[in-house]
Amino acid sequence: MKSKYYTLEKRNNGSCDLRIKQTPILYQYRSVNSYSVKALMNSEIWATVPTAFNDPYDSAFCFRELVLKQSIRKHINAQNMSIYADLLFGGNKKGKYRVSDIVDQIYLRFFYDSISKAREGFCVSCFSEVYDSEIMWAHYAGNATGFLVEYDGRQLESVAADHRKRYTSIAMSMDIAGIDMNNYPEPDFVSLLPVIYTVLKPNYESVFAEIIDPFFAYFDECINGADMMDATKEYLTTVFNSIQGDDSRRDRTHTLLCSKQKAWSYEKEWRIWSYNMNSLIGQVTDKHVCLGKVKPLSICLGEYISKYDEIALVEIAKTILDIPVYKMKTQTKRNGMRLVPHQIC
Repeated sequence: MKSKYYTLEKRNNGSCDLRIKQTPILYQYRSVNSYSVKALMNSEIWATVPTAFNDPYDSAFCFRELVLKQSIRKHINAQNMSIYADLLFGGNKKGKYRVSDIVDQIYLRFFYDSISKAREGFCVSCFSEVYDSEIMWAHYAGNATGFLVEYDGRQLESVAADHRKRYTSIAMSMDIAGIDMNNYPEPDFVSLLPVIYTVLKPNYESVFAEIIDPFFAYFDECINGADMMDATKEYLTTVFNSIQGDDSRRDRTHTLLCSKQKAWSYEKEWRIWSYNMNSLIGQVTDKHVCLGKVKPLSICLGEYISKYDEIALVEIAKTILDIPVYKMKTQTKRNGMRLVPHQIC
């Protein structure tokens, strides 16, 4: 895949080698509401947890349930069946359980929920290379009654990277089962990424399968009377070591957060991303995260914006931000039309 701004080559293992050639100027379409206007006034950049996107399939990944259940099945034998049955069913199905019952319950209780919530650890803010898309003005800017904000992509990348560093600093200062998190620095992630449009969803079953063995080792230690804190530390250390030694972790993050179906390719989207800070500060139900501040380069008003909103946004741009203001105007041709920005102040 080739672009003016990046090159992308697929490796034999299915991951991608992304190289940014040039950081673009980027645009964000917004409807007029109290949140978007306040964010503009304060030069704030907000990100959303992927599970709260307008597209519920965005950043989704695939796995075969059968593959994970087969990995679980290897740990169930004649010696431990009754122990697992008592733990899972409380003795209510004594003598009536099957191996498949135990496997299903372990999968649902300990793995499926964690897999489903994996996306909630991230937050993403979306931008576009294009400012004159009729579809995006309609979908994301209130049927062209909203506005467009122009940014320097390098500044967006910087604010996302700084937010991720703050998150990492807080996470490393936390006592997680007595583990020194400074031993597990994150890879050299890129904070600004182009969306890759593809017909395939990323497959993550091998990632989740890798944690099944250490999970059962932890579970068995607890059953056999091991100290809970010691067993937890050993389990998490094994998982963290596995993650730390995973050279494809950066590629997988890109694939997870920045892959969309080809039908969306007209958006020419880029994303900045970070971790969901709300999960650290006890605001787990809040799906919106303020990454920091970036002053816009300009704003462009929708062609059908109300006169009241136009006056308000022009005043903000002039007196608070000191940036130019444009307004879109339809320019018709013989068999088509295009949107052209005209500076109004």
